[in-house]
Amino acid sequence: MSIGENMYELYEHQKKAASFIVGRRGQGALFMEIGTGKTLTVLDIFRQLRAYEPNLKMLVVCPISLINAAWGCDIQRFTNYTYCNLREGVKDADIYVINYESYYLERNQHLINNLQLDMVVLDESSKIRNPKARITKTLLNNRDNFRYRVIMSGTPAPNSPEEYWSQIKFVSNALPDSFYRFRNLYMKLDRNGYSVDYVHPLKLGEMFRKGFKYVLKDQDKFILEIQPVCFWAKKSECLDLPETVDVIREVTLSPSQMKVYRDMKRHMVAEIGDQLIMANVALTKLMKLRQITSGFAIDTMGEATETTDNSKVNELLSVLEEIGDKQVIIWIQFHAEFFMLSKHLKNYATLYSLTDDRDKSIEDFKTGKVQYLLAHPKSGGHGLTFTNCDTMIFFSIDYSFEGIEQARGRIHRPGQANKCTYIYLLAKDTIDADIKQAIDKKESLQALCQRVLNTKQVFEEPKGEQPDSIHSEVV
Repeated sequence: MSIGENMYELYEHQKKAASFIVGRRGQGALFMEIGTGKTLTVLDIFRQLRAYEPNLKMLVVCPISLINAAWGCDIQRFTNYTYCNLREGVKDADIYVINYESYYLERNQHLINNLQLDMVVLDESSKIRNPKARITKTLLNNRDNFRYRVIMSGTPAPNSPEEYWSQIKFVSNALPDSFYRFRNLYMKLDRNGYSVDYVHPLKLGEMFRKGFKYVLKDQDKFILEIQPVCFWAKKSECLDLPETVDVIREVTLSPSQMKVYRDMKRHMVAEIGDQLIMANVALTKLMKLRQITSGFAIDTMGEATETTDNSKVNELLSVLEEIGDKQVIIWIQFHAEFFMLSKHLKNYATLYSLTDDRDKSIEDFKTGKVQYLLAHPKSGGHGLTFTNCDTMIFFSIDYSFEGIEQARGRIHRPGQANKCTYIYLLAKDTIDADIKQAIDKKESLQALCQRVLNTKQVFEEPKGEQPDSIHSEVV
């Protein structure tokens, strides 16, 4: 197989998307919902452009969680292009990948300029939706360094149409050069139908405090302006997609979290702040490692202590923003996770052992009164139908293949009109990935312990309900 020959078959909407960008000479926006295959689409765009320019190289700027889990995995699985994660050093490659936070460091921009890359892709381009943000200004200043520019996002403007400006500006000149000129031309302040076309900048703060927000003056006119630059794809409209799509989001633990994790794995004891966390047996050690990847651990007094940084919570919030206003089921394994996430989420119901009114939670989610359902598989993974929802996130997982399959089946069942998307948040280089591998291979719990902990201990699985203990189920 020659270099660059594709090892995959695109779906029809992906072929149309790739042709759209190539037809625009490699400049445009892919606004495609999560689960519709944006990564493979861009790899095919690169393949087509490279057929005309054999020396073409591509830079991908993306959230850190997508560097290896999405880009690295798909490049290695579906192409024979060489790949370099710039966070791990520099080597000659066809495709280079870096996260947004690293890109705007001056030394990295200098390095990237020296690589002479002619193509750039901004994955989750809503990261540059704020025209005042440093990363937005940096990328807009550097945009002309790249002849081919592609942006991709499932939710490009989650808060306001204002957020389109910098993204569209990165790939074309369809909108005015000045953000404020764009806003004055296309936007107006509105509160409950009462509109104001212009307000002096010094009075904007007062208007916002009164509940005004920017909306489009004429949505049809605005869409007409950006339509030639954008390819749109909704999962519900991609009729050739499979019934289910799995998405892995790789979470990089913060240095402080990783230290706690490694201490626990090596010594069966760790410290979070001034609290001592101990593990005594193999199964308990696995549970402690799982807790740490979620951002907490149970101390010697039986209290949940949170880590100072919580990368997985941050990734969850980023994914929920990407999903937009859809209903989502979030599966959780520990009591402490429910309390932890309740600080960050609004408009949710719970379904676990401490839920006061189980029937009300189910009804509120089914009827759309709440957007999110925080649930444990033992409480919500059997017998229930949630075909009002087509997306679920596994914030944490346990060792049960059956439990995962039962949970997945709550939305993928008769009555579901849409394709179903399952998103797994897995902490990089931790027990999360080991458990997912064990589930996929239907590996025994004892084999998992031997592989991960290098122990040959023989044990019996505890029986009965043991919330936040060996199995950590909350039922």
